[in-house]
Amino acid sequence: MDNNSKKYLRIVFSKGSVYDVPISVVIHHYAKRVVQQIMNKPINDAITTAEVYFSTDPERLIEHANNGMNWYDVLLRVNCINRRNGEDKTSEWISAKKTLVEY
Repeated sequence: MDNNSKKYLRIVFSKGSVYDVPISVVIHHYAKRVVQQIMNKPINDAITTAEVYFSTDPERLIEHANNGMNWYDVLLRVNCINRRNGEDKTSEWISAKKTLVEY
């Protein structure tokens, strides 16, 4: 991908709804909830630490999204790719397929 591409966490729910979340949302969540609270770092340092942590193993983004976040943490920042009715995104959050995409 070119340098202008953006990275997203793609979430696919059981009935086919697809949403992309900027990975910065996951990084900032991790920085605030894990790095800042445990390591007692200022938020800018916490974000830098989180960026380094995720850059060494991008699968950690998916792991943190699954285990440390929920639908309400990303709801206001999602890009809707395909929407289907009848899904309970809060209860399906952990089982929804998550991948990393760039565009």
